[in-house]
Amino acid sequence: MAQSITASVGEGGKNRPLDVATVQALLFWLHPDLGGPGIEDGNTFVDAQIGPTTIAAIKHFQQVQFRLEDGLIEPGDFTMRRLNAVVDKLAEGELGPVTNPFAIKEWALRRARIQDPTIVDLGREIGAEHMLFGGGIRATFENGIIIHHPALGAFEVHGRILEKYISGFPEEGLDEEDFGYPISDQRRWTTVPGGLVSHFEFGSIFSQLQASGDELVGYVRPQIIV
Repeated sequence: MAQSITASVGEGGKNRPLDVATVQALLFWLHPDLGGPGIEDGNTFVDAQIGPTTIAAIKHFQQVQFRLEDGLIEPGDFTMRRLNAVVDKLAEGELGPVTNPFAIKEWALRRARIQDPTIVDLGREIGAEHMLFGGGIRATFENGIIIHHPALGAFEVHGRILEKYISGFPEEGLDEEDFGYPISDQRRWTTVPGGLVSHFEFGSIFSQLQASGDELVGYVRPQIIV
């Protein structure tokens, strides 16, 4: 899905924070050979603030792609269209795996910072990490996934909640994009016996073990407050 900006970003641009963050997130995951900035720390690069580093990154992308650069991106211009096209090819696997595989590392670092003792058995990693629409990255395991977005952090999703996150709720017309990126690890739903819940940008998906042994999976939009 193509990303858009509402006003110019870069040298001499209007540089609205959300527009700047959109451009930064798209640029961040690209290998320098494709025009990426070659910066390892997404949490500092994607800060929604325009500055020399972001302007240099825009110029580098333009130079790689067009051999010309002015450090400015306008809504719908050649640079924005090319940036979306390159990122879309990454998301579809056409350009191979991403070259900044930080999802697992960022997830481990966040859990260490908050001293999270929860044991999550995701199993063996399957393949390389890959780009997602909107500037995120996904690592896939035997038993789950870790998704990292430089502006949101890294979180895991697994089990029946992961199944419904991927398949969506077609009877309600909802799919993965309607929930957005995960913003929490899967956790116990403390107010419901046997309940588990994962929070996403635009809602929560929960599961609850029934007396019959079946597992009920549903959703709430916006997020559940627990």
